[in-house]
Amino acid sequence: GVSATRCRNIWCTCNNHSNQVCKMISDPEVTNNARQLCSILLTSSEIADRDKGKNEEADRDKGKNEDLSKDLYQDLLAWALFANRKELAGVFWSKCENPLLTAIMASSVLKNMATKVHTGKDRKLHEDLTQHSRLFEKRALELQNILYDEDEKGCMSLVNSVDDIWGMSVGPIECAYENGMVDVIGHPCVQRLLSKIWYNDSAVQFPQWFKSLCCYGRGHRRFENMKKAWSSPAMTFAVHYFVVLVLLVIYSAFILMDIKSENALRGIGAYEFMLHFWILLDLLEEVLLLKELIQFSWILFIFIMCAGVLYHSNMYPHHYDMWPSHGTGAHYWRLWKIMSLPYWQIYGELFLDDLKGENNSNGSCTFIQSEWESDPSIERCVEYDWAIMIIAAIYMLLSNLLLVNLVIALFSYRFEEVQNNSDRLWKFWRYSIISDYSKRFPIPLNVPLHIFDVIRTLYRPKRAYDHKKCIDGTCLPFDLLIDIQSKHAARCLFEEKNEKTP
Repeated sequence: GVSATRCRNIWCTCNNHSNQVCKMISDPEVTNNARQLCSILLTSSEIADRDKGKNEEADRDKGKNEDLSKDLYQDLLAWALFANRKELAGVFWSKCENPLLTAIMASSVLKNMATKVHTGKDRKLHEDLTQHSRLFEKRALELQNILYDEDEKGCMSLVNSVDDIWGMSVGPIECAYENGMVDVIGHPCVQRLLSKIWYNDSAVQFPQWFKSLCCYGRGHRRFENMKKAWSSPAMTFAVHYFVVLVLLVIYSAFILMDIKSENALRGIGAYEFMLHFWILLDLLEEVLLLKELIQFSWILFIFIMCAGVLYHSNMYPHHYDMWPSHGTGAHYWRLWKIMSLPYWQIYGELFLDDLKGENNSNGSCTFIQSEWESDPSIERCVEYDWAIMIIAAIYMLLSNLLLVNLVIALFSYRFEEVQNNSDRLWKFWRYSIISDYSKRFPIPLNVPLHIFDVIRTLYRPKRAYDHKKCIDGTCLPFDLLIDIQSKHAARCLFEEKNEKTP
């Protein structure tokens, strides 16, 4: 990380108001600290490891007389963002070489700063940084509209082009997605680009893509379109879910014909082997985490364990044999007895007869310690205590009325939130699906294809870094709009000023 001393040295604290150059610009250490801090605020799994060491090698190859105006305005913008100087940040932003990407990154930096400030309970600064972040997001959207109206294909290529800002290689749509900028991803320019990537430039809609698969049509391009269609992310998606359908059939056959309850590891059948093999390959591709459900499950687990321990300590006092070791299996551990009773009570199974010890007379349990210790299959009889019913009453109140209703309210809130923003969220998560399937291989071919891809990457000759895309799969020409962005950025600032002037 960056130390507090370095953070304080990032921006200039000149006491006078004379027109002098900020000391930050001439101090390489301070500018590197500022870029490092921006990198920390924008760290993501996609950006952090990209082309590691590329920037260091490029810096060593730079000549001493190279024009540094591009880095100059980027560093000044970083200073203005950390100092929360809105007007100066706008001026420096309009001077940057790639204002669209810079606006998205600036908005992301400010949003992450606001999140960290909110954690520190500085409400006023949090609101200022949030408003500043929204201002840059608004500028990015306005710039998108202007550039898309001027040149549609050029704007689609621009939002998919990787550039270097503050020493990081990132593209507009990638940075916008990583930082949750829903409206930027939902812009018609990005959505049209995603459609082209999804069908690999072979079609615009599904019927056309299906015709391209079958090489239907006229002209010399139908064979080229067929090749693109078969190598498109949409085809990877179709193959993947066809395999899922086949595995569901195999799973049904495994359940009906080949399932074993005893010694399952010794005699794995063909259906079971295919099922386990597919699950393993699928886990290599993705791991899904439901954060809110996991948090609730953890709270529920704590409640279950607390109630179970209280139940067990009162029903079976002085029970020392918690882990039977007389050649018995793990299913005789007392842990399952502790967890099972409070778990099933959540679903309305009260077990009042068991709690009161009324089932002791059925002959399935014993009060003799030597018997239930020597034979774990013999259950110990319940020793009733008045505290057991009080524990049950309190636990049922908390678990059924509070926890269960809490998770119902949580999912209801999320449902309403998604329902109200369904179109915006669909467009936003559409980027994730298309980006994922543009890089993944269909199961079960993913393992050999991944190995082949690694070997090809290792032995492929290195090329000069000239133009890189966030998502491969589209052959749009390199954009020309990057040269005229500054003009439109200045226009956005002028319109903002006119709006503020009464």
